[in-house]
Amino acid sequence: MLVNAHRAYCISHLTYSAVMLTSTSAATKYEMNALNSRIWRIIGIDEQTAGSYKLLPIPDLIDEGYERILKRILATHPATQPPSRCSLSLPNKKSKQGCLP
Repeated sequence: MLVNAHRAYCISHLTYSAVMLTSTSAATKYEMNALNSRIWRIIGIDEQTAGSYKLLPIPDLIDEGYERILKRILATHPATQPPSRCSLSLPNKKSKQGCLP
């Protein structure tokens, strides 16, 4: 139950803020990781057990969250999609919209 509370209140906030947290200094990430390790000790989890709960150290969590957001943007953004046939073709007399048959 404590692991779920940790995920809900701490990890979700860090994952949501991953884009902004990528620009933090290594010292700040170290401090956040120290706090996270302290929370793990209070809960009664060591680093090996944290892996079984799929809990990551803070720098890895930030990097993974940012990578997931970036992949989602690249997969759905119109600028990264291949152009449609209609946008490449010139209008002709047979087609009013300019799409190739």
